Amino acid sequence: MRLGQVEPVCRFITEELAALMGVERVSVWFFNDRQDELHLQDLFRLSCGTHEQGAVLHQTAFANEFHHLLTSRYVDAHEPYTDPRTQGYVEPYLKPNGITSMLDVVVRQGEELLGLICMEHVGRSHFWQESEILLAGQLGDQLSLTCAMRELKRREAELRGLNAELEQRVQVRSQELQTARMSLAATEQAAALSSMLSQVAHELATPIGNALLAAGTLQGDALRLHRQLEQGQLGRRALLQFFDDQQHAASLVERSLQMASERLHALKRFSADSASDQRRCFELRRSVLDLIELLRPALERHPVLLQWKVEIDPGLQLDSRPGQLGQALVNLINNALVHAFEGRTHGCLRISARLLGATQLRLSVADDGCGIAPADHARVFEPWVTSKAGRGGTGQGLPIVRQIVERQLGGLIHLESALGAGTTFHLDLPLRAP
Repeated sequence: MRLGQVEPVCRFITEELAALMGVERVSVWFFNDRQDELHLQDLFRLSCGTHEQGAVLHQTAFANEFHHLLTSRYVDAHEPYTDPRTQGYVEPYLKPNGITSMLDVVVRQGEELLGLICMEHVGRSHFWQESEILLAGQLGDQLSLTCAMRELKRREAELRGLNAELEQRVQVRSQELQTARMSLAATEQAAALSSMLSQVAHELATPIGNALLAAGTLQGDALRLHRQLEQGQLGRRALLQFFDDQQHAASLVERSLQMASERLHALKRFSADSASDQRRCFELRRSVLDLIELLRPALERHPVLLQWKVEIDPGLQLDSRPGQLGQALVNLINNALVHAFEGRTHGCLRISARLLGATQLRLSVADDGCGIAPADHARVFEPWVTSKAGRGGTGQGLPIVRQIVERQLGGLIHLESALGAGTTFHLDLPLRAP
C-alpha cells in the first residue's frame, strides 16, 4: 500500500466525520504488510483544526487489542477504561489524551485488512449509536475502494513499465536475431560462392589439361618434323600425317579453351552480380543458364540423377538485381536437393517463367519430389525450421529466399505442394525492381 497516495481522502474523512458527529478526535490508521503494526495516516482534532500523523502502535504492546481488531468488524468501546477490548490502551494512550469513548471501524478489502477509522470523544463519555457505526463503516468502504483504485493504477503503471521493458528486450533480441540471420545468410552465400569457385576450378582443369596436352603434342610433332627435314628424311606421307595431326590437336585446343572460356564468363557474371546489389537490365534465360552451368559440377556428383528443364522465352528481360535473384534460385535448388528426392535415384527440376500482365512475371522452380504436407506450408518460411537438422539443413534457406524476394526484388513468394506430388515455389516479381 502506497499510503501517501490516499492522504487527501484520509484528511477528507477525518474532517467530515468530526464535523458531522461532533467528535473531537478522528483518525485513520493503516496496518503494515505483516499486520503487526498500525501506522497513523491522519489524526484531525476538531477543536483546533489540526492534522497529525506518524504515530505507530505495535502488536507486541497491544496484543489483545490487535486480536479484537483483526477478528471484528468494529470495536464500540462506550467505556474504554473497563472494556476488555481496549483496556491495554488506558495508561499509554487513553489517559494522556483525555479520551473517554472510542469507536474503531475496521477497513477491509475483501478478506484483506487495510486499517481502521478511529473516533474518540474527549472529556465526556458517549454511547455509540448504530447510525454512527454505519456512517463510519460507509466511509471505511469508500476508503477501501479508493485504496483499491489507487493500487490498481499503481499496478497498471508497473505493468506498463514492465511491458515497455519487455518490448525493448524483444526489440533488442529481435535485432540480435536479425543480425545473426544476416550474418548466417552472408556466411552461407560466401560458402556457396566459395564452393562454386572450387567446383568451377576443378571443372576447368579438364579442358585446360586437354588443351595443354594437345599443345604439347603439337610441339613434339613440330620438333620431330624439323629433325626429319634436317636429315632429309621428310616425305610426303609424313608431311600429310603431320598436317592431319596438327588439325586434330588444334581442334581439341579450340574446343577445350572454348569450354573453359564459357565457364569463366558465366562465373565472372555470377560473381559480379553476387558482389553487387545494383539493379540492371539482364536476360532472365541467360542468367538461369549461367547459374545451372556453374552448379552442374555439384549436380553431377549428387546421388540423384537430375533432369533439367528451363522453360523461359529468350529475350525476356528484367530490370532487377540478378545477383540477389541468383542467390534465391541457388537456395531453392539446394532446398530441393536436400529435401525433395530422399530415397530416390532420379528426379526432375524445372525452372519456368511467364508474364503476369504488363508489369510482372512469375518465375517458378518446381521439382517432382516427395512434396510438403499442407500442415507445414505456413512454417517453411520461418527461421530455424528444418526437417534435416544436422543433415544438411540449417532452416535458413527459405527464410533468406523470402527476404530476398520481398525486400530486395519487390515481389512475393508462395508455394504449391502436396505429399507425393512435388513442390513448386512461385516468385511473382516486378519486371522493374524497386
